[in-house]
Amino acid sequence: MSSSDKEKYLQKLHEHKDSIFAGSENLMKECVDMFLQTYENHIEKIESSIQRTDFNGLKDAVHKYKGSLKLFTDGMIIEVCKQLEQTAQTQNGSKSGELFQELMTENDLLCQALQEYSSTHFKG
Repeated sequence: MSSSDKEKYLQKLHEHKDSIFAGSENLMKECVDMFLQTYENHIEKIESSIQRTDFNGLKDAVHKYKGSLKLFTDGMIIEVCKQLEQTAQTQNGSKSGELFQELMTENDLLCQALQEYSSTHFKG
């Protein structure tokens, strides 16, 4: 994981604060806090669907997760989600495991960026 990759997510957070959250730090803080509390549940559903080769479940879980991600970024993690949705659509189980690992890497970078942004921009 490269710190420059994390910096890309931090930059997107600054951009999205103004475009998505209309400059409202309170609203953004609530959304960041909620995401950090719930993302593991999304990841578990995605991983479980892959393990069970449940392509409908995978497509649904990735689609929901992608929706929550779009509040914070339009970066690489969104592209990985799109690719995972495509593997579910084509029922390509061999590719889904590889993409899940990529999703985890990008998720770690995004969560680091969200935590850093939260600790430096939000009060209390």
